[in-house]
Amino acid sequence: MRPKTAGNWLLTALLIFAAFGASLIFADIGGYIDEADNVAVAQLILLDGSVLYRDLFSHHFPFAYYWTALFFKLFGISIFSARLAVIMLAGLAFITVGLIWRNVRVGALAWLIWACVSPFFLGHLMLYQGLAAVSLAPVLAGGLAYVGRRPLPNLWVISLIGVFAACAILANPLTIFAVGLTLASMAWPFVLGRQRRYESALCSAFVCAPLIGVLLGAGLFLWMNDGLAAFYRDVIVFNRDIYARYSDTVRAGLTANLGKIALNALSALTLLDPSQRMYPIESLADYSLLANWLISDLTFKLIILAYCVWLALRRRFASALYIYAFAACALMRGRTNFDQLPLLMCAVMVMAIWCVGEVSKYQGVNGSGDAHTHSSPFGLHRLILLPFMTLLVIIGVDFGLNQRNSPAAAQVLEKDATTALTLKQWTCGQSDVKLGYYPANPYVHFYSQLRPVSRYLFVWPWVAEVGADDIAVALKTQPHSIVNIVARGDIWGVPNAVSLAPIVETLQQHGFVKLDDPPASPDDATGRYLSRPLYDACVQKLKNEKFQMKN
Repeated sequence: MRPKTAGNWLLTALLIFAAFGASLIFADIGGYIDEADNVAVAQLILLDGSVLYRDLFSHHFPFAYYWTALFFKLFGISIFSARLAVIMLAGLAFITVGLIWRNVRVGALAWLIWACVSPFFLGHLMLYQGLAAVSLAPVLAGGLAYVGRRPLPNLWVISLIGVFAACAILANPLTIFAVGLTLASMAWPFVLGRQRRYESALCSAFVCAPLIGVLLGAGLFLWMNDGLAAFYRDVIVFNRDIYARYSDTVRAGLTANLGKIALNALSALTLLDPSQRMYPIESLADYSLLANWLISDLTFKLIILAYCVWLALRRRFASALYIYAFAACALMRGRTNFDQLPLLMCAVMVMAIWCVGEVSKYQGVNGSGDAHTHSSPFGLHRLILLPFMTLLVIIGVDFGLNQRNSPAAAQVLEKDATTALTLKQWTCGQSDVKLGYYPANPYVHFYSQLRPVSRYLFVWPWVAEVGADDIAVALKTQPHSIVNIVARGDIWGVPNAVSLAPIVETLQQHGFVKLDDPPASPDDATGRYLSRPLYDACVQKLKNEKFQMKN
């Protein structure tokens, strides 16, 4: 092995090791209610053999749940296992990027930057937005490599693009626009009968075959487990008829979403629109004002736009148009921090490719058939990007270490674990106790490992429209139930008391015993309830324990 080659592999190995280490810093930090749903459902899938949609309600696509359940099976049921699933998917995706680009350093560098910056947008948690974003990375790399006329990798590597495209869609169906853009970019030479027809057909076939195969496999799995009809009801019909009244993106439909992509493209990725500004997690603002400005959608959009201009100045118009359109597709959701993870992924990919493996290096041929190269190791963009990326890594690692040493950060999930332990004490030796925690905290379900009262683990206002009555009916037939109600407050302007009214009415009419102190007002149902048979069992257990102590 030549010294230069050995040095390149050593640098690549160090980048991979650093990326994995940086990811582990955040592996047990923080939490979010959406992650709680994923881990609680995945646990029930593993422990009970429950089938998503058939036995457990969700109006999200299935990838996050079953990917988490796989890692629970391999490494045990824990929050760390769920976060490890996130880390491994990111690692596999970015290594695949390196294979596509025929330079693993590109993928390793992208993974390192992602590992340090994505936690500011909750990318280290088990959220479908983060899984979809990293799954799109090989799709972006594959499309850009093809459009940029880079030498194609092996066919099995090309087929991985289709696998990750399927994972992205199964995590977040809105990624279908970015996937469709990539497929169209690969297929257009064949469709129009231009040069590279054979190459176009080959790439399209080896991407589409695994993409279709994985999607059909997922559908077949649900069908064989009687979950396909429930998927249609809970995901397609529910989102169309109910959740669409609460979510602009779901309400928009295909035509309006395509219009939003076009608007994103026409407005320079909404760069100058204050109403579209996105912000990272609140704790970043307290950490560093400089970091709050550097790690923002404004910075990421400027990086993407600068790269597109750089490509256009070198007459790489197809590559510039592709990356710009892909970024416009990434801006599909709202302003919540994790909604901008696909945009962050685009910026991370741009920085890694721009700095390590320029798209223009292989693009274009002169009259003699030789490829033009415009690669300089000391380009101005590298002199800017290298210090900037180094600063991002330093900020991310320092923030993560500070969070690990912060008592407040450590207590985010400890409180839920303590609540779960308290609830388990009220099972009083009964093995069939069911838990209802409303409107929602699936972390409590996860830590307690108590089965839910019904297939609805949470009762947000949109879920209450179909789930509240179902829970009320289930409570009437469950002999041993613990129910925690938080009737105060509201969610998205809908009072909890309204959403939970059928459940509260059932508790009051069917003899449930309230354990907490008297309510703040006669109408306040907030508190913890036990079904009458469970309460009687607890009283009897307490009498037996006192009798044993006396004797």
